[in-house]
Amino acid sequence: MSGDFIEIKQGNACALVLRKQADIISSALFDGAGCRPLDAAGRGAMTQFPLGDGRTGILRVCRRGGLLRRLVKEGFLLRNRPLEEFHVHQAARARGIPAPALLGVRWERRGTFYYGALATELLPGCDLDAWLRANAENPESTAVTLQRCGATIRHMHDNGVYHADLQLKNIFVADNGIFLLDFDRARLHDALSTTQRARNLLRLRRSFEKRGHPVENWRALLDRYGDITFPFYLDAAYRVKAWFSDMIQGRRTMQV
Repeated sequence: MSGDFIEIKQGNACALVLRKQADIISSALFDGAGCRPLDAAGRGAMTQFPLGDGRTGILRVCRRGGLLRRLVKEGFLLRNRPLEEFHVHQAARARGIPAPALLGVRWERRGTFYYGALATELLPGCDLDAWLRANAENPESTAVTLQRCGATIRHMHDNGVYHADLQLKNIFVADNGIFLLDFDRARLHDALSTTQRARNLLRLRRSFEKRGHPVENWRALLDRYGDITFPFYLDAAYRVKAWFSDMIQGRRTMQV
């Protein structure tokens, strides 16, 4: 555990919180003190709270994604996923990956399920999906930002971080650079294989498709990412998966 964080317990729940401003952060994590809704989409229930020094924290309740969320919305069977995400996020930042500063994490075991929430510092800006929509009429700025995103993802991969949900909502365009969000189920490696890199990038391509962004946007990001080979079988698998998803949901997407 980093010396910057201290452990606090409240009943059956535990938390690691930043030593500085520990009272404010733990109150938000345990009781929701000072929290108000944050206008953001995503699978996490997100609120914001003041840190008292001009900065703002974000509190995200850890929730499942995918089809399982219909059965179990927040609980994680036999795995402390909130704490796992906290440690991977912390390690990614130690490897130089641009990610929001961590404020704390709370977890609680109820029977065979773990529940929890993660707190990070609020970044000024918006996710890449929103940014692209707001700057659709500015191709030069769009190209520059997408190139910066490609370089950031390459840096993450070159430093052995596999992001389990690399999509437009988890790439954040802040005033001071490009940041990566949501390290739930992310994994740390000594080095990433071509297949691991390709899986991340093909998932990101799918995000461009689902949200209706032009083909050129994904290609601009990929150009700056650098050399990458997409195995034929993997590319085909993602295409088939996308086709079934679109068919079920009645959605039409572009082809990249």
